[in-house]
Amino acid sequence: MNPDDRLKVVKREGKKLSNKATMLPVKDIKGFDTETKNGKSKVVYKTAHGEYIDEVRIEQTVELLCQLENFTRVDRGSVVNLDAIEEIDEIKHKVYLDKMRKICLDIAAVHIDLVRELFNKRRKRK
Repeated sequence: MNPDDRLKVVKREGKKLSNKATMLPVKDIKGFDTETKNGKSKVVYKTAHGEYIDEVRIEQTVELLCQLENFTRVDRGSVVNLDAIEEIDEIKHKVYLDKMRKICLDIAAVHIDLVRELFNKRRKRK
């Protein structure tokens, strides 16, 4: 997978999903987490333009994105784009993806040290 690749998804419009599929550029993904309804888990991509839903198996998506240098796992069903991190809150176990702290992902304690290290390395390169 490359940053220029696209994923087939459906945009969330409030509590409903759009009837049309769209191709979401991987580079637009700030992170993703999962939600479960009726025993079925779905990937919810978070972008600056809203949330998009992918019904592909979660582990397939995690493995695919984590092949890229700038994506890493932050929790069991969550992956973050290291370039999109604005802040890591080690007390609340959150990774904030915007300056207003509205877009965030939970981060498992076991992943905090690695994510902080990778985040700091990427910031130094910029």
